[in-house]
Amino acid sequence: MMYYAMVANGITYMQRVGKDKKYIKPANVSTVAEYLEIMLERGIFVDLLSDKEVCDMTMAQFSRDDILIYQGREEGEIKGRAEAVLELLEDIGEPSEMLRNYIMEETDLEVLRRWHKIAAKADSIKDFEQAVGLLSI
Repeated sequence: MMYYAMVANGITYMQRVGKDKKYIKPANVSTVAEYLEIMLERGIFVDLLSDKEVCDMTMAQFSRDDILIYQGREEGEIKGRAEAVLELLEDIGEPSEMLRNYIMEETDLEVLRRWHKIAAKADSIKDFEQAVGLLSI
């Protein structure tokens, strides 16, 4: 997120002071990241970081979108990890509908990572259920 904010601030800053020749992009620079690196080398980005108006304006513009993007990525990672657990279990048997729902409803990514490792080592669905505490021995 820090790099995104730097790029966003850099773009805003470039638009604001685009008429100054020291901000002109050299012809051999093809990406915003390369251009921002040149700005840093020229000591230009230092001004940006101390310009509260530019930082505030940019963060107000991009913060909401960043939060939504991050939440979407996290939700996607959780869903993907749960599906991966189920895929591993399907290789060793047929998970019950109750077990499928239990796995898909888990929202803690660390728990899902642990279950994924357990599913990869399990010899049966029952082994998996015992290892995650769903069955008493």
